Amino acid sequence: MAINIGNLGSGLTAAAVCVVLASGLGDMWRAHGEMKKAIDGQATALAASKKVETQLDGLAKGVQALAQAGNPNAQAIIAILKQNGVNINAGGS
Repeated sequence: MAINIGNLGSGLTAAAVCVVLASGLGDMWRAHGEMKKAIDGQATALAASKKVETQLDGLAKGVQALAQAGNPNAQAIIAILKQNGVNINAGGS
């Protein structure tokens, strides 16, 4: 049985291309997993951030209500916040 060198070269080239493509697919799959973990981590951080934002908003509105009712400590806090560029809008969200 004679081996045709032309067919052997084509077969080896095809095998090499398959190996390269499989390696690239593996790399993409690994990168996909890492990106999914990063996105999930960002979603957790975003939820925690929203919770803190809601708590701070409630606190600020409470301090503003106390200041409007004449509480001198709350008025001092509002004045300091305004000096630092923080405005409280109790009517908005």
